[in-house]
Amino acid sequence: MFKEHDAGRVKNMDSGRWETGMCKEIINATQIARIIRCQPPEVRHKMRNNIWNFGRVVNPKNGEAKKRYVATITEVAEYIGISREEAIRRLNGEEG
Repeated sequence: MFKEHDAGRVKNMDSGRWETGMCKEIINATQIARIIRCQPPEVRHKMRNNIWNFGRVVNPKNGEAKKRYVATITEVAEYIGISREEAIRRLNGEEG
């Protein structure tokens, strides 16, 4: 279980270690692909065409050139039927 935020780091209450990159819940297409184990273009295509019904396609604001594809770790994990912890392991590049 993760608690206690400190400048972009989160303390793992089980191990007592501070870990980085764990407190950001909203993830982009590259990170979604890492969890699902596919390529980022496939994520963008399937989200853009409503094949996958999680996350959001964010249209560009003034000055932005491209759409953004975002979702939460929890949305992705639930959609593919894995635990949130497993999704975080995949996101961090750990085998499991």
